Amino acid sequence: MWEQTVIDLGNVKKNTKQSFKFKGNVSNIKSIKAGCGCTSVKKDADGIIGSITIGQIPAHIKEATLRQTKSITISYTDKDEVEKLFITYTIV
Repeated sequence: MWEQTVIDLGNVKKNTKQSFKFKGNVSNIKSIKAGCGCTSVKKDADGIIGSITIGQIPAHIKEATLRQTKSITISYTDKDEVEKLFITYTIV
């Protein structure tokens, strides 16, 4: 159904906004939900488009970089189970 189920944005700078698109058939999508408030998503003609607001590395984490994974949950009109898509990135 989807050309890919994981999009890796690679290294991203803190305090930026990153866009993404999952290409696939959206005709039978009932709902799309982002896993957190920093991610926005919507259905497009040929997929799901969205953006992520990249924050700071939390002060209690002493690393110079931070790997993150965000999820999108999709429910369909023609089946009971849901599907998850993922966006990964490293804050540098």
